[in-house]
Amino acid sequence: MKLVFSREKFILIDDVLRGNKNLSKSIENSAKQAEKNKEEINKNRIDIKYDIGDLILIKNENCSKLDERFRGPFEVLEVYENSLKVINENSKEERVNIKRVSPFKKGEDVMVDVTYLKQNNFKRNINSKLSK
Repeated sequence: MKLVFSREKFILIDDVLRGNKNLSKSIENSAKQAEKNKEEINKNRIDIKYDIGDLILIKNENCSKLDERFRGPFEVLEVYENSLKVINENSKEERVNIKRVSPFKKGEDVMVDVTYLKQNNFKRNINSKLSK
């Protein structure tokens, strides 16, 4: 049978065990490398936790050179895993992805169109939050 298949008819048990050891070693090395890659990617990451009632800014998508980069501030109504529920300019609830949100810092130089907010009756405790 060796002439036809260029090996013995039966697989030697030692060869199977040696292959399993190499396989388990490669799986361990792969897991270690994946953990190192994860640490390297996340070493400069800043996790921001939002709470209900926090003020946030929402990034304007597809804005031109002179447009404002962010709109807001808006109050957080609900917090989900990767998104927040806020009240938008039209007094409607809007769900926004975390990647589009930036925390609003008190005293930050942000141009807020106060007349627009007053016209749309959109004060909802923002003035009291800003005065704290």
